[in-house]
Amino acid sequence: MAEIKFKVDRTPLTFTVIQEPIYEKFFDLKSFEVIPCIYSANDNRFTNAPDFFDPEDSEGFYFSSVPTRDDLKPIYNCNGYIRYVAKTHEQAYMDVSGNFDDYWEKFSSKSRSTLKRKTKRIEKLSGGKLDWRIYQTPDEIADFFNLAREISKETYQETWLNLGLPDDEAYFKEMMSKAAKGEVRGYLLFMDGKAVSYLHCPITNRAAEFAYLGYLPDYSNLSVGTVLFIAALEDIFNDQDIDYFDFQQGDTVHKRRFATGYIKCANIMYLKNTLPNKLWIYSNHVMNITVKFIISVLNKLGIKEKLKKRLKDHI
Repeated sequence: MAEIKFKVDRTPLTFTVIQEPIYEKFFDLKSFEVIPCIYSANDNRFTNAPDFFDPEDSEGFYFSSVPTRDDLKPIYNCNGYIRYVAKTHEQAYMDVSGNFDDYWEKFSSKSRSTLKRKTKRIEKLSGGKLDWRIYQTPDEIADFFNLAREISKETYQETWLNLGLPDDEAYFKEMMSKAAKGEVRGYLLFMDGKAVSYLHCPITNRAAEFAYLGYLPDYSNLSVGTVLFIAALEDIFNDQDIDYFDFQQGDTVHKRRFATGYIKCANIMYLKNTLPNKLWIYSNHVMNITVKFIISVLNKLGIKEKLKKRLKDHI
């Protein structure tokens, strides 16, 4: 059974209106990000956490991306805690235990031709050969971070969303520790000797994570991120230490294009069974139900996107 290692985080209970956060109540919780393709939906450690773990130095527990069952109650009393299914979603993954050529055949001939054309265009601009490199050992990962951080600084993920490759010492030390155990991969694409795109993939229990992908904005018209991803993907299929590629939370065109399957998941929060915590949880739950109903009505009326834009302009 895969080990669970917690870290205590300031974790928000988020109140949203049409996918826009309007308020967050924070709790200090022992958190664990699940990789759903290597855990079971019947793993009782997620659905009965207070029976298995010590909540010392925290207000409870938080598990993200838990493979879930249809019979899991949204709110449930659990050994002095309230278990709350704060969010459900489908998480994309890729089974890479097979052959890359077989996987490649899942794409239509038109899609394969388009992807090959993108690669050949960069090859032509790079002197006839795609210049991409794999980073794995501690020394290599240190070099990877130096180069990838320079790219990340210019990406929209970092400049607009603050979601670029982390630049903190704790994360770097964690990745160096994983590199010493062969549990991280870094990929870089170069053009004219300059790193233009990066892909960062930590590995946990034989599952590589789609952690961070970025590219220089000046090269976006060349689809350098997609070209690097395809090259890295073939390497991942050939890597005997990896069975799955986990796309993590979020739904994008990129994930839908490359995924081989989806897993129904839930983000589960455990808070001590107190009156204030009950009020926070039940108010969040009622709000989510109400918003979901309103969205269904707006979708039928065809005005959801207009209202969403108006909300963004005023938040």
